[in-house]
Amino acid sequence: MLRFLFKKLDSDEIDEPDEETPLVKKSEPPAPAKCPFVIGAGLGRTGTTSLHKALDDLGYKTLHMRDVLGKIANNPHVWFDWAKAKRNKADNAHELAMVVVKQIIDDGYTATTDFPACLLYEELMEAIPDAKVILSVRSSGEAWADSVLSTIGAVGPLQCERAPAKFDEFLNAYYTTTYPYLWEEIGVAPLGEVDCSKPLDRDALIKAHDDWTERVKANVPAEKLLVHASKDGYGPICEHLNIPSGEAPDEYPHLNDTKQFQMMLKMMKKKIFIYWLKIWLIVIVILVVAVSAYFFIWL
Repeated sequence: MLRFLFKKLDSDEIDEPDEETPLVKKSEPPAPAKCPFVIGAGLGRTGTTSLHKALDDLGYKTLHMRDVLGKIANNPHVWFDWAKAKRNKADNAHELAMVVVKQIIDDGYTATTDFPACLLYEELMEAIPDAKVILSVRSSGEAWADSVLSTIGAVGPLQCERAPAKFDEFLNAYYTTTYPYLWEEIGVAPLGEVDCSKPLDRDALIKAHDDWTERVKANVPAEKLLVHASKDGYGPICEHLNIPSGEAPDEYPHLNDTKQFQMMLKMMKKKIFIYWLKIWLIVIVILVVAVSAYFFIWL
């Protein structure tokens, strides 16, 4: 299977990233290959951080949103190029999606979870036919929508088109391409139309969660799919991946809950406050110097 995978990904059918998109840094040595590759099709806030830790504990090297935003994954701008193409309905959107898939493999990842990789589950299945899919879910669309609105959905109004993120090239690229695309691809709004500076619509989020779950179920063969909630623990995952249950830790991880994320939001707000405080202090200092110079020269 792995021989087929690397043969397919190294073929001429997948274009390399253009020369304008530099490599950020070399990736760590690939983790020992686990078979099968695991594709996490669950949306963010469905226990994806916990699933990430669980798969790592089982021996996988798992991709998460933090790897993209933290520049742990190489060439993170390929994600932005792909999202921009999708939002613009560009003809090369699928081609750029396969560039991202190849980058994931080249970085040595053997599993994916969370946004934005979950939106590539079909392209990953195309490239890796023997992969298994895990669809992480919440108890209901309502529970998911409420979690989103108090966590990742609250980030947009804080960061999109606002300082200091607006003046950071990397963050601005993310918030103008990938972040809005997360919501558009799952149906919260048509492509290219999400205004991330405003709160997301709760009813649209509820529908998006439920529709996404049915969409994945319809597109993934039943024998390759596991629908998983964090409360289910390691048992179904080990069975799905043919991993002896004895290789799993005793307790399934429960990470990045709403309270933890809200603490991060508070830190984000604090950084924004400090940024503007510094700006105003600089302005005040300049004014004081200017007034002092005026009086010194003319009086």
